[in-house]
Amino acid sequence: MNDLNPSQLEKFSKDGFVIVRNIFSKEECSHFKKILLEELDKGKDALKNSPKKSEGGTNSNKVADVPRTLDKGLFQDIAHRNAEFMSLAKDKRLTNILGNIYGEKEKAFYLYLSSSIFKNGEVTDGTQWHQDIPYWKGTDNKTIVWIALDKVTRENGCMKYIPGTHHKKYDHVNAEGHGGMYRKGFIDPDQVDESEKVLLELEIGDASFHNCRIVHGSEKNTLAKERYALVFVYQSEKDSSHHRDGPAELIPK
Repeated sequence: MNDLNPSQLEKFSKDGFVIVRNIFSKEECSHFKKILLEELDKGKDALKNSPKKSEGGTNSNKVADVPRTLDKGLFQDIAHRNAEFMSLAKDKRLTNILGNIYGEKEKAFYLYLSSSIFKNGEVTDGTQWHQDIPYWKGTDNKTIVWIALDKVTRENGCMKYIPGTHHKKYDHVNAEGHGGMYRKGFIDPDQVDESEKVLLELEIGDASFHNCRIVHGSEKNTLAKERYALVFVYQSEKDSSHHRDGPAELIPK
């Protein structure tokens, strides 16, 4: 069983993130990636053949039939599109660590959203410094799990964090770019000390856990090859009325 040791828990509390190595095997990740690519093909076909403009499902109990963020490298609702991803979201190797983070007071937590983030050489922009919480309803007691299905390096667009920034408050700006995605959570670069940034380079099967308030972004993907990751966002049981990816899923510890 995976558990965080005391030093890892202290790091998560102090820095707002922790990396857990080799949670999943390369064989498992290859299987997840195969399923993801199949679902992506279905999503691309639905997007191509649909005249509809609005996606729906973002703040409702309905999963969007047409994933309209694919052109931005984001595939939403994956746990409600495929049962294997829902099983993965409930895997004890993840939920044990979440139990460590949330502590004994929380008997269970909810899956708030699920997605895949993918970048290729044609998507050259990185993601500006931002916080996740401005986009989401409920409290800020949310934890993001980011699972690497490919090796993630600075060259292919790894994430970057500013440790300890989940304890601070920031002004957000409505920055241009990304087709409207992420904009309201962007942080003026003048508020960020880039000398403190930490690059999260991950091997296949590694996972990062981060607080929804930590300031983070990503580097550009300078390589021609795409890199894929799975993202699950969890919240405390008391926030059960707020969820995004279809029906809320209660996950026991």
